[in-house]
Amino acid sequence: MSAAKQRSGELWVLMQARRLGIGRNPLRRQSDRFETVLLWCALTVALLMIPVGAAVGSGVQNSLDASSDRQRAALHQVQARTLESAEHDVPSVPGDVLTIIQVGYVDTQGVDRQGYTSVVRGTKAGAEVTVWLDSSGTIVAAPRSTADDAAFGITAGIFTVFGSWLVLWGLFRLARVPLDRRRLRAWDTEWDTIAPPLAPRAEVEPVPEEEPARFRQRRRTIRSIADCTAASLGGGQNTSQAWKIRPMPQPNSGKAGQKNPAPVRYQMTIRKVFTVR
Repeated sequence: MSAAKQRSGELWVLMQARRLGIGRNPLRRQSDRFETVLLWCALTVALLMIPVGAAVGSGVQNSLDASSDRQRAALHQVQARTLESAEHDVPSVPGDVLTIIQVGYVDTQGVDRQGYTSVVRGTKAGAEVTVWLDSSGTIVAAPRSTADDAAFGITAGIFTVFGSWLVLWGLFRLARVPLDRRRLRAWDTEWDTIAPPLAPRAEVEPVPEEEPARFRQRRRTIRSIADCTAASLGGGQNTSQAWKIRPMPQPNSGKAGQKNPAPVRYQMTIRKVFTVR
């Protein structure tokens, strides 16, 4: 394990310990302490709900076992023989392994009777199956087995535990709402006390972009050339030279909407003005 991962794990453990109220923290407020108490209460109740769920599941199983025992005492179990074949029976829905066929049996009075019962698909004709009869000799549903009662009890216990945990989590989150509001008000009060109110932001005018240094140097060079050229054209008191420098238009070699990356070139225009007295 690398040092970074180990450090991250230690920080996570310390964070969870601080969340549970373990350790000294001078920044913890009264609302934080109250939230810690609520969290410990919720955890304690959640742990206590595990044996409660086990007791609920055991009680459900015992109740179902007693009901099944009463049904077995009131019913009679006899052997019947199938009168139809279920070998080629196609299920109407996937996963349906039972089908209803006609069977013949002898009731408790010794009378041959016929009826319908559920058998596994693929049962051949003439196979023996077990059926349950009531006091009148009619085929009824079989009582639940012990395994089914145990499955119902375990399901009831699991739903009890997880349902209680979900309710506790919802109540804890609901209790945190006023605590969070109180913390936010406390933070606002402390911030107003510690930090002075900020002055309104002054509107700053945009600063024009400064011309690049190479362009300024090029301008000075062109001006020097213009001065020399004007002097060579014949200066004097009766002659004044007026010149100006402007950027030359460059072809746009880039795409539409983009600036030309080529350097800006300058051209010099000199006008000779003769002043006649």
